[in-house]
Amino acid sequence: MKILKDTHTQGEWKEDWNKNGVFISSEDGTICKVSSINGAINFAEFKRNAKLIAAAPELLEALQKMHDTFNADGTNQATRNNANRQAINAIQNATL
Repeated sequence: MKILKDTHTQGEWKEDWNKNGVFISSEDGTICKVSSINGAINFAEFKRNAKLIAAAPELLEALQKMHDTFNADGTNQATRNNANRQAINAIQNATL
């Protein structure tokens, strides 16, 4: 399977909370605004959604590393464990 890399805004994404709302941004500027239409979700869920969106590049990187690692010939257990740890860390950063 061909996986495209670097097709999104590069760098760390972060949540930017200000008086105008919640924005996801990188060092290059704003990527998107997070909003709830007509208050359809509660504030706690809204915060989790913003956190998950901001974590997208880290999650993608971890998933790509797992894919590459588990599909490479001769990959040793230590390398697989490292890829697994990276995935767990990315999931925790997106959800905790």
